[in-house]
Amino acid sequence: MSPSLAGQARAGTAWVALQGALKQGTDLLVFLCLARWLAPESFGLMASVNTVLTVLLMLAEWGLIEALVQRRRLGPVARDTAFWLALAGAALLALALAVLAWPMARGFGQDQIRVLSWSASPLVLATALNVVPQALLQRQMRFGPLARRAMAGTLAGALAGVGLAAAGAGAWSLLGQQLASASVALALLWRTTEWRPRRRFSIRSARALLSFGRHVMAARALNVVASKIDDALIGAMLGPVALGLYAVASRLRLALEQLFCQGVDTIALSTFSRLAGEPAGLARAYLRATRMAVSLAAPVFVSVGWLAPHLLPLVMGPRWQPAMATLQILLLAGLLQSFLHFNHAVFRATGQPQRSWQLGAASLLLNLVLSGVAVRWGIEAVAGAYVLRIALIGPLGTLWVARTLGLDWRALLRAVGVPTGMALLCAVVGALPWHGGWGPGGPPGCWLCWRA
Repeated sequence: MSPSLAGQARAGTAWVALQGALKQGTDLLVFLCLARWLAPESFGLMASVNTVLTVLLMLAEWGLIEALVQRRRLGPVARDTAFWLALAGAALLALALAVLAWPMARGFGQDQIRVLSWSASPLVLATALNVVPQALLQRQMRFGPLARRAMAGTLAGALAGVGLAAAGAGAWSLLGQQLASASVALALLWRTTEWRPRRRFSIRSARALLSFGRHVMAARALNVVASKIDDALIGAMLGPVALGLYAVASRLRLALEQLFCQGVDTIALSTFSRLAGEPAGLARAYLRATRMAVSLAAPVFVSVGWLAPHLLPLVMGPRWQPAMATLQILLLAGLLQSFLHFNHAVFRATGQPQRSWQLGAASLLLNLVLSGVAVRWGIEAVAGAYVLRIALIGPLGTLWVARTLGLDWRALLRAVGVPTGMALLCAVVGALPWHGGWGPGGPPGCWLCWRA
């Protein structure tokens, strides 16, 4: 890795670390406030909408951000072509969301889902308008403006969500938070970027962009659908309250995962793409990134697993106690994801995006089977099926990365051995006080909480 690229990567990492700490800290604080004020049913209603909305938001990018970042040369015609592609696709997806609102409301048995879905349509258009400006800033490794824009959007969403919740808006508080955050972030992004689209479109450029982007889009679509199957099954078979409990547990797990990894994958793709012609340098960068993610995530996920059953009900209220066992199971999934987080960035940087959608297809099929069987035993069993899917599919992606970069198992073990040992130590320390059985506080939590 050249000194200049290393410096840009370090500067980008600093900005992303700052953004991650502020954004995820704010998100988590607001989420805990909303959980204190809103009933599980409100979270279940919004989670029902998100089973389709999340997929459409991902499709609205068409994989064009990665396609633009990954290209060695990017002319003005290609930029304009990408913009009009994304905008046209988003218009169709927003229309699809409006049409799908009717069967979604019937399938989940909640009429309010229809109006929530219609009101969420602007989020699809906002996602498409982000594509080209965000890709240009990533190509230039200008992560500072991206971080400031994300933090401002988070603050705007926090104010909107808390204000609506305090006014008794219920599920609309969660949607209002998303709309306010997306609007402010979009406005700041376009203010930062000098580029503006012109009325020109190239079929040749569109084919070139989509030939790469379609693999990224397919991979994301499969992964997102796979991750939403459990929500859909719980909402349809167990109702909005059970889905609300599961959605809150999933959101807490995701908040911790994003605290350490969100945004770092943006730097990883830009850095890995620059190193695509240097296999040895790319291998070293991949190992360093994975070691960093595991070192940060492992002790925290394990510690939170012990602390959560005692601390979170105090913060969020006793109504969320039934979600704590599900959260503990899902935290294990977050820990496993930290080992696998940068696999897809390697596939895209080395021109193998098809690997991502192949893994996504396998994950989708496996989750459909496992969650379909597990849902009859409740949300804890569905969470266990989620963990099992990651444990079965994840190693296959790591094996492909190792072959691509010429790594053997010893190099991977050296990279993650120490942080894995730290995680095991945290688990042992947390479990030792409970060796003789459960304490008077109930199920295993942590020694400090039990003593208190």
